[in-house]
Amino acid sequence: MGSSHAIANAYERLYLITSMIVDSILRLRPFRDPQSILVIKLDEIGDMVLAMHTFEMIKRDNPHVTLTILCKPFVAGIVAAHPSVDRVIGIKDLGPERYDVVVDLRGSWPSLRWILTHPPLRFFTRARVRARNKATGHIPHDSRANISIVEPLLRSTIPLLPKIEVSPADRETVGVFLRSHNLDRFAVIHPGARRPLKQWPPERFSTVIQFIHEKYGLRTVITGGPEDRALMDSLCLSAPMAIASPADFTLLHLAALCERASLFVGNDSGPMHIASTFGLPLVGIFGPGVPGVFDPIGEHSTTVHHVLPCNPCDQITCTRSEGPCILLVTVDEVCEAIGRVMPLTS
Repeated sequence: MGSSHAIANAYERLYLITSMIVDSILRLRPFRDPQSILVIKLDEIGDMVLAMHTFEMIKRDNPHVTLTILCKPFVAGIVAAHPSVDRVIGIKDLGPERYDVVVDLRGSWPSLRWILTHPPLRFFTRARVRARNKATGHIPHDSRANISIVEPLLRSTIPLLPKIEVSPADRETVGVFLRSHNLDRFAVIHPGARRPLKQWPPERFSTVIQFIHEKYGLRTVITGGPEDRALMDSLCLSAPMAIASPADFTLLHLAALCERASLFVGNDSGPMHIASTFGLPLVGIFGPGVPGVFDPIGEHSTTVHHVLPCNPCDQITCTRSEGPCILLVTVDEVCEAIGRVMPLTS
């Protein structure tokens, strides 16, 4: 497992070096005000959320451009709803069209090969920003790092924060669900995470659900994807005051749910980042994540994170004989963190 991780890291470094060379070569070409911009962000939900403010900043300072986003299919819904985005495509949609500017927030070898055969007037790569951060020894929050990548396209120095656009139809779908369960004030718990090492034990979530009900009088809506249904159902059995969100809820329905919630508690995950854009009281439970880089952005957010010497790791293989670091997070710590963020909005 260690050797495969080393190979993956070497492959990633080679990609970054190659993309920086392409960036440097294309900077020699004449440049004018762009009419079309392609942003490549082939990443997960949370990473995409922490980049969405850059779309608004690009369009704010270049209102005449056509802005296209290349992303993975499962995040296309939240990207397409963004008012600054004109078009959303997948990797298979890359064709003969050329763009004045291509921005690599996270590309891939296929996207880089396409750029080499369809060179834009300018190519801005995250590799250049990563190299600068490594040289200075400072790793900024990912939302700030994404701004640094698109900075050459900006005229204003005023930064924006990521936000999710929720439609009236999404709000109504969520409203029907809430009314059917007589839910007005409620908490949202997201117990899942893409990596097993980032998943806090379900029995601890169950205790937290009961604490939230007893202390704040809130029932809980448990959220998750199809892969989380068994976990969600088991939590509803152990904590009767909890209700599972419908199986057909989309990411935009989750956003509409978080927009109305009084509290969010969950693992370091995409849904946590979606929730943080709405500024509600939020507690993020972290294990092997990079400290300070992927923290929730909300004004009323906090984290519980035991940072060990082995952190950050590959998030796949744990070397601790005592068990994954996320197990160090106790129920009392999470309940205490909830108490810290809840009074902030009272």
